[in-house]
Amino acid sequence: MVTLTFPVLAAVALAPLVAASPAAEAHISAQPAPFFSIEKWVSDYAENPEGDHLSLQEALDAFLAGLNTAGSENHASCNQLERQESRVTDAVHCIDQLRENPDTEVTMTTSRQLYCAHGTAQIWGGAGQNARGKTTFREIAETASRIMDSCTRADGWVQGTDDTTNGIDIHISSELNA
Repeated sequence: MVTLTFPVLAAVALAPLVAASPAAEAHISAQPAPFFSIEKWVSDYAENPEGDHLSLQEALDAFLAGLNTAGSENHASCNQLERQESRVTDAVHCIDQLRENPDTEVTMTTSRQLYCAHGTAQIWGGAGQNARGKTTFREIAETASRIMDSCTRADGWVQGTDDTTNGIDIHISSELNA
């Protein structure tokens, strides 16, 4: 006859309870959405317009879902124009309009130029040190996207400025500042 000791009997008795308990993974809370870069979305489209890209609404949803996560390095100057923030949704509509015509070339003048207005958002720029310089809608869209990535607040508003690669100032705000 086989003799079973108490620890062996206890282990056999507890086995069904252990198997029925919830897995450890069930107690892990949901992770925040990863940061979605508007700048990368614009750049990817410009590099391959026929590629598989998120729609405007999908990109906006992904961006808003990841607002509270760490974003890109802050390259842009944010919120320097008092009470002139734009709604994120309006600014992304403008960026989308610009990215649809990436090769359109713009000659800069010394005055401010408006590139897009939609709802509360205006994307505009000035030559800065590069009067009579040229840029493209792609570069304006990428720079505005960098502002979005750096300056968007958790409450869904954005305002800021940054320079294109050739030194042209690009702004997102609620009104054109002359």
